[in-house]
Amino acid sequence: MSGRRGVGVIVVPSLFVLLLALAALPSAAKPPVAQQTVAVRLIQLDWLRREEPAIECSRVFEVQVMLRGSDRQLLEANGGGWVNVVLDIIDPETNLPYWAVRNLFLSYPDVPYMVKSRPTAQFGLPWPFPVGGNCVTSMGAAVVVTPEPVLEPSWPPPLVPTVVEREGHLVGGIIGIDEDGNEFGGGSENADVPFMLGPWELPPPAAGPPPGVRPQSTWSPTPWRGILDVSELNYGCAPAAATRSIKTVMKNERKKTEPAVNMYNHLIDDMKTKITPGPGEVGGTKAENMNAGKNQYCYDHDLPINSEMQWGEDSFAAASEVLGRGGDVELWIGWTGTDGRPNGGHAAMVTGMKQVAPHIWQITYVDDPVQGDGVAASKEHVIVVSDLNGYFTRGKVWGFMLEEVEHF
Repeated sequence: MSGRRGVGVIVVPSLFVLLLALAALPSAAKPPVAQQTVAVRLIQLDWLRREEPAIECSRVFEVQVMLRGSDRQLLEANGGGWVNVVLDIIDPETNLPYWAVRNLFLSYPDVPYMVKSRPTAQFGLPWPFPVGGNCVTSMGAAVVVTPEPVLEPSWPPPLVPTVVEREGHLVGGIIGIDEDGNEFGGGSENADVPFMLGPWELPPPAAGPPPGVRPQSTWSPTPWRGILDVSELNYGCAPAAATRSIKTVMKNERKKTEPAVNMYNHLIDDMKTKITPGPGEVGGTKAENMNAGKNQYCYDHDLPINSEMQWGEDSFAAASEVLGRGGDVELWIGWTGTDGRPNGGHAAMVTGMKQVAPHIWQITYVDDPVQGDGVAASKEHVIVVSDLNGYFTRGKVWGFMLEEVEHF
């Protein structure tokens, strides 16, 4: 099962559900009110692996929000909105329907930008749902969007029968060094996500911003639908991220560049990416080679772009500022392997950053969801991260590559 399937949109009818307010909200605060309609796709992932059989019908699912012009609560001028998704699978910890997506914040500068976005949140179903082999075709779902974050929905929510689609997932390709100085590489095939992933949620104790404080958002000048689709080769995420980035920035600068396939292949060479690792080797790209290779490519092709890597807590605000100035950002992340150690990672083009609470950031990025299948594609993902240590669920943001145009 290679995994790509057709698109089907599910519209969840009006859910005028009274939601419990945050415990920290003052008594004068207004309770959240549900948005009238939200369109979503529910997707069950085949967790594809390069050297081992795929985990078909894994316990990893995605909710993709299909935005429309009527979803005006999500505009920045209206304060944005918080998406919550509840499923009709019982959570053994609460003995209640599973709260799968918890306070996904969405905000857009205008309607044209919003309707060109398709944010996707990834989550794992609760145990005892098996790691793989249990294929789901339909599931009850309640989707609400509120102007304030919530600690929990009121129960029982109205659950609407929803079609579940099935797609593949295989991304990544970085080479890093663990704490013992050992080299590791590869991508999502090495991650423990199918075994350990839980709900999509903001890291505790942050349930959202303080009452009355709006999250701060920056966006790529180009929305998801305007970003180049790239057919990524195995382990080829870093040159693909740079290809999307360069193409997007130079298009906005009205400067012609070579065809995308040529650019991608040249960047593979310049970044010294191991697309086909030899015996005993790991596949992917080293961080220093990604930065040096991109700058070398831009120099060789007379492109007025300068890129630099930044790491640590301050890199989050720096990346957001670059996006706000019309520059571009690539994300550098690592996953946790099944042995609890770093194993596999990913580089991708960032399209949005939102500081939703002190030290808590939502990051939206774009990649080809299935490497090596010969299909050019882009999917928009959202993760939520603490800038104090870079951690998100089952992974860590190590840093960013920041790109800006030099105007002489």
